[in-house]
Amino acid sequence: WLEQGHSEEYADAMENLLNSMKQTIATLRLGGDCETIAIDFDLRSEDENWIRADHDELLMPYWKELASALNHWSDYHANGKYLGVLICFIELPK
Repeated sequence: WLEQGHSEEYADAMENLLNSMKQTIATLRLGGDCETIAIDFDLRSEDENWIRADHDELLMPYWKELASALNHWSDYHANGKYLGVLICFIELPK
C-alpha cells in the first residue's frame, strides 16, 4: 500500500485487516463458536473521522476465501444457527 501512495498508518491498518480476515477464515473453517464476525478497517483521521479502505484487487483472494469459509461454516457448523457478518469502513468490489 505504500507503493500506491498510502501512509504508513494506512498500510499498517491494511495489514491488521488482512490478519483479521485470516483469523476469521480459520475460525469459520474450524467451526469456532461465534455469533457475529466483524471485518473492519480500523483507521481514523486526525479529526477522529473513520477512514474507509479503498477496494484493492490484492484483497480479492481474501474476500474469496472468506466467502468460501462462510459457505463451509453454513454447511458443516451452523446446526440451525445464524451468523451475523459485519463489514465496516471497507469499499467492497462491485
